[in-house]
Amino acid sequence: RSKLEEVLEQIGKQMEGAPRASIMREALGTGSMALLARNLDEAGELVNAIAPEHLTVSLPDPDSFVARVSNAGCILLGDWTPESAADYCIGPCHTLPTQTAARFAGPLNVMDFLKFQSFACLTKEQLEPLSRVVEAFGALEGFPAHARGATIRY
Repeated sequence: RSKLEEVLEQIGKQMEGAPRASIMREALGTGSMALLARNLDEAGELVNAIAPEHLTVSLPDPDSFVARVSNAGCILLGDWTPESAADYCIGPCHTLPTQTAARFAGPLNVMDFLKFQSFACLTKEQLEPLSRVVEAFGALEGFPAHARGATIRY
């Protein structure tokens, strides 16, 4: 019997008598999937493609798998780290990237509340060789007048 079969059986048991069982069944029926990987490398590839909001790594040595994962909002390591503990009291942010957004975003954090500014400063000598590149990009984007901002200075 596979771990996947055990998980699916446990899902059914957990829904029995749950106050929101109908909502849970609907969510499982419309927006869920169960996958069985052949090995840990394939599991890592699947996880990174799916980019889950939460990922539970239930392995004897969960740390051995973490290096394979680059796209998950919150990674829960081991059998004793339930998602609910992470959501409510052990520290990781409860505001996580959903719907595969973990491919390009992370959990809400203090950096999201800071404002940053960009600065750039070129000399005449530094801009000159770049002006041709600026013009080429402006032409490609369809903004030649914008690109002229570099060459008009000469």
